[in-house]
Amino acid sequence: MQSAICTLFEGNYHHGVAALCNSLYTNGYRGNVYAGYRGALPPWASHATSVEIPGYDHQSVKVFSATEDLKIYFIELKINTHLAHHKPDFMLKLLQGPADFFDGIFYFDPDIVIKCKWILFQKWVQNGAAIVQEINGNIMPPNHPTRFLWAEVIRVAGEEVINQVQYYYNCGFCGITKKDINFLKFWSKLISVAINKFDQNPMIFANDDKTSFFWSIDQDTFNMTVMCTGCTVCDMGPEAMDFIHGGFTMSHAVGNPKPWAKSYLISALKGMPPSSPEKAFWNNVGLPISTLSVSLVNYKNISIKIASFVGRFYRKY
Repeated sequence: MQSAICTLFEGNYHHGVAALCNSLYTNGYRGNVYAGYRGALPPWASHATSVEIPGYDHQSVKVFSATEDLKIYFIELKINTHLAHHKPDFMLKLLQGPADFFDGIFYFDPDIVIKCKWILFQKWVQNGAAIVQEINGNIMPPNHPTRFLWAEVIRVAGEEVINQVQYYYNCGFCGITKKDINFLKFWSKLISVAINKFDQNPMIFANDDKTSFFWSIDQDTFNMTVMCTGCTVCDMGPEAMDFIHGGFTMSHAVGNPKPWAKSYLISALKGMPPSSPEKAFWNNVGLPISTLSVSLVNYKNISIKIASFVGRFYRKY
C-alpha cells in the first residue's frame, strides 16, 4: 500500500513541519509530503523549485527535496478560512489530483511527530478510518447533550445519525484510504453547513462557549462525521497522541506556546515541567531537515533536562 502525507501550516509552524518530516523519515516513510501553507515559504525551503502538479497552478507549488526519497510539495493556499477548517477539502483535492495514484492519505497537524515505524500506520488505515480519541474522549456517550445538538446539524446537512459513538476524537490526525473517501466528503459537507447554516466564523479556530453547537468547527464536525458516516473507523485511545502515558505511536504538542517557542526553565519554575510531546519534538530536529542552529538545539536539550529535574520536586498539578 502506498500513501501520501499532508499537513497545513503558517508562520513559525514550519519548525513543526520539519520535525514531522524528520520523524516520518526516521521511522521509514519514503515518498511525498504535501504541505499547504499561507504566507511565506519557510527559510529552510528557500531553494525549492516551482513544479506542476494536477489541480494546482504552476506558480503556487514548489518542491523541496529533503532527501532523494523524501520530497515536500509546498502548496500556497489563498483561502478565507482558518487553515484547520480546510483539512478535508485539502485531502480530497490531493486524492483527486496529485495523490490520485496513492491508495490513501494521512493528515498530521504540524505539531505532531510520530514515534513508531511507518508500517504500523499503513496497517492501521487498512482496517478503517484511522482516528484517535481526545484526552477527554471517554466522556461523550451517545446520550451526551452535545450530541443532540450535533444531530440537528447533521439533519440540516441532509444526513442522519447512524452510529452510537462513545468517544470524542481529536482531528489533528486522520488516515483515510480511497475506499473510505466518503468520510472526507461528509466532513467537508458538515464544515460547510456549520459556516453557512449555523453562522460560524470561518476565521476562528475555537470559541470559549462550550454550550454552543460548535466549540471548534473542524473538530466538532469531525466527530459528527463519525456519527453519520457509513465508513468503518479504527480508533486508538488518547495515549496514541501522548495525551496520557503509555503511548507509542505519536506525540501531539497541543496548546501554546509550541515546543520551538517555549522557555522550559521558566515553565518549570511555574510548576509545568516539559511534556512528552515537547521532548519528542526536540528529538526530531536536525536530520534530514534542520531549521534551528546547533547551539540553540543544544541549549534547549540542556534546559529540558534541567526543567525535567526541577519538575520531579515542583509541579503545579
